[in-house]
Amino acid sequence: MGKHVRVAIAGAVAGCVFATGSAFAVGSGNIQLPDYTKGTPGLGGTLVTLRWTPPLYTVPALADRQELWLFALPGGSSSREILPPTAVTSNPLLSNGARYLVSVRGCETAAAVCSSNPFEFVDASDETRIDATGPTGTVQINGGAEFTNNPAATLTLAATDPPIIGPETASGISQYAVDVDGDGTYPCPPLFTEGDASGCARTFEPTGSVALPAGDGLKTVGVTFGDAAREVRAPCTTPFCFILIDRTLLGNKSTAVADTITLDTVKPVAALTQDRSSVERTGVVRVDASTSTDAGATASGVDPTLTRWDFKDGSAPATGAVVSHAYAQAGTFVGEVTVTDRAGNSSDPRQFVVTVTPRPGDATSGSGSVAGVSGSAAFALNRLQVAASYKASVLKGSLSLGGTASQAGPVQITLTPKAGRARTLTTTLSAGAFQNTVKLPANLVPGTYGLRLVGPGGTLTSTLTLTAPKEGVVATKGLSATRTRAVATFRFAALPATSLRGRLAVRWTQGKRVVATLPIGSGNRLRSTLRGSGIRVGLLTAELRAGTTPIARVSTKVR
Repeated sequence: MGKHVRVAIAGAVAGCVFATGSAFAVGSGNIQLPDYTKGTPGLGGTLVTLRWTPPLYTVPALADRQELWLFALPGGSSSREILPPTAVTSNPLLSNGARYLVSVRGCETAAAVCSSNPFEFVDASDETRIDATGPTGTVQINGGAEFTNNPAATLTLAATDPPIIGPETASGISQYAVDVDGDGTYPCPPLFTEGDASGCARTFEPTGSVALPAGDGLKTVGVTFGDAAREVRAPCTTPFCFILIDRTLLGNKSTAVADTITLDTVKPVAALTQDRSSVERTGVVRVDASTSTDAGATASGVDPTLTRWDFKDGSAPATGAVVSHAYAQAGTFVGEVTVTDRAGNSSDPRQFVVTVTPRPGDATSGSGSVAGVSGSAAFALNRLQVAASYKASVLKGSLSLGGTASQAGPVQITLTPKAGRARTLTTTLSAGAFQNTVKLPANLVPGTYGLRLVGPGGTLTSTLTLTAPKEGVVATKGLSATRTRAVATFRFAALPATSLRGRLAVRWTQGKRVVATLPIGSGNRLRSTLRGSGIRVGLLTAELRAGTTPIARVSTKVR
């Protein structure tokens, strides 16, 4: 809305005295009105406080007069109020939504009113519209979510300032203030003052942010909206004017609205109905994490749809509280399950072990496979195969490479396990067609390895998988012995099939003589102790067996 300022003769008479008949005045004073003036509903209309700087007079006298004129726009009625010459405020009753021209006149006259002759009075005026109606609005925390695990929350704000008597009669939404703890207060200390400023006014936007109070539990956030109507301030009349910044909500305020959300920052705990199971290759294993719990006084609860399973066999993760999975390869797989609550907190991973035994007819000495090849180089592979088997935990295997090379040169083959150190092998390609075989390390344990071939002109990548036999594979072994006591230790890299775990034993021998055969329990790490006078000087051997099948043997000299 455009604004109109009219100052009669003031610019021409600054510092001068006019004398026309009996009227004397100099300096029109000043009045500055906001586009929309804030008001308060009152009996018979809207109570509006007006402020201005008064006109100046030659010498204060009883003839000094000041008049406040109100003209309803456009072309409406007018009213006049006689005020003392030093008055700077007035509280007229005006109509909510109506537009007015407010004029302050000053003159020196003995008459009842200032003359209508513009040369006999000074005048300052401005326009405004009255708005005494507050807005309405709503607030949502995090889009209406019930739970959160982050104290930093987002507010979704919607507010309207309804028209009062027609279009453009409302000032519109301008500000909002936040009650972060839902106690109905909006703390806002003056600028440059220490203290909680969470309730200070903010410029209205559709979204805002808030820091929820510390501590888990139900949180309530209140919001009050303010429109663009403002109170009238008297213009500054000195050369040293300071702009006072008011950080509180300045317009007409809405009724406070609120939303709630529960803050939950405690991780849930993953639980399994069974953390060890066995299945034949291609058979289906069922895993169940439905007994997982969410801790905390205000727990949001585990969300079953966000339970995530990683079977660690190269397959894609699965979701759900209870899932079924088929393993394509034999071996022992240590998977992980993670549960997430409704607030978004994820548990620590919980491990589960699945032993996949070969099907009838499958090779029982273990096996190997290679996945597809990707990458680019000056050599191409049309055959990449692995031949592998385990006997007493010793790998007998090789990697066969066949293809063509546009240039000769060495190839560095790196095998990288999921955990542990990488192993490096080398071979040399000849230009043209080639067939190369590389022996695999005897102590390479079952598992999946990243396969990287760096050679002439680039790099090719693949995946190598070594599968353990039914009796499993021992990764490390040790034996210490005296004439009275011997201790053998074995640590599995791949556990035996479930059907063989109850048949584990250590056979102690010296030469062709069997000293003892001792049953042994199951687990990743096993220990067998031999005591007695049967131990003699010479080579002592401890052989770990599953039934009649040797798994590993270790020897030492007894002195």
